[in-house]
Amino acid sequence: MMRSLSSSEKPTLSAYFLQLLSEWTDNFAYDFRDERSMKVFKDVTQQCATQSADLRKTVGGLQHTLFHRLSLLEKYETNLQRINAATAEKITDSKTQVNIMETCDNPITLTQQLTHIELERLNSIGPEEFIQTFVKEKSTGDIANDMKRTNNLEAYIEWFNRLSYLVATEVCILDKKIKNRIRVLDFFIDTACECFATNNFNSLMAIIAGLHMNPVQRLKKTWAKANNGKFNRLMDTMNPFGNFSNYRKALKEAMDKKGDRKGRAVVPFFSLLVKDLYMVNETIPLNLDNGHINFAKFWELSQQVTNLL
Repeated sequence: MMRSLSSSEKPTLSAYFLQLLSEWTDNFAYDFRDERSMKVFKDVTQQCATQSADLRKTVGGLQHTLFHRLSLLEKYETNLQRINAATAEKITDSKTQVNIMETCDNPITLTQQLTHIELERLNSIGPEEFIQTFVKEKSTGDIANDMKRTNNLEAYIEWFNRLSYLVATEVCILDKKIKNRIRVLDFFIDTACECFATNNFNSLMAIIAGLHMNPVQRLKKTWAKANNGKFNRLMDTMNPFGNFSNYRKALKEAMDKKGDRKGRAVVPFFSLLVKDLYMVNETIPLNLDNGHINFAKFWELSQQVTNLL
């Protein structure tokens, strides 16, 4: 039978509980969007706070940090919904459509804005959203209904698609004069080069995908006078040959420099990251031969996520 804790042991145990909760809320704050998890969190912290003045102070800071983070997340998702709704309305209204060159004709400025958007959306994805995405595919009934939201991950993938379609649309539709099309095409090629230089691989791949769409590729006269040399070098880097070996080499170099004082933020090619995580989840068994949990699998998953998010 378990013995009762003495009055002198309770503060020590409470401190350990709070340390565990601190690690949990720092790394997986999204878990506490679930009402049941939040109730347990409040109950445990309230019990710990009764043990000493120092622990009450610790609990106050822990609660403030978690509630603030969840509040920011709610505001972000609300703003994201508002932006998506406004965008959908503009797409159907021809009067609001403008040429990209009239809005921003500088590849460096556009790259900076794209990187800001990428980092905001990437940083808003909770690590557990990846796991929830994989579990959803195999879950039915009550388990599927109990899954946490993966809104931010799905919104980020949708952002990639929208950027690709924007690139193709700007080249093909907004101006039918070959001279202007060449200018727009070269503008996006230059923007893609800037994305590579600033380690924004997701926007880079989205632009390449847009330029590779059939309506753009059919513009033979336009491509004949465009800067194909730059574009082909980018294509070599992002070529899927060898499981994107060239890209992975460039990503590793960027990650190695990330810790330097002059290192830039790195935005990975997100779809490939999700694919890598999916392959780890599918190919490494959940249990060892002796029936024990295969912690090596979860360590591999966590390393890939935490290294890039």
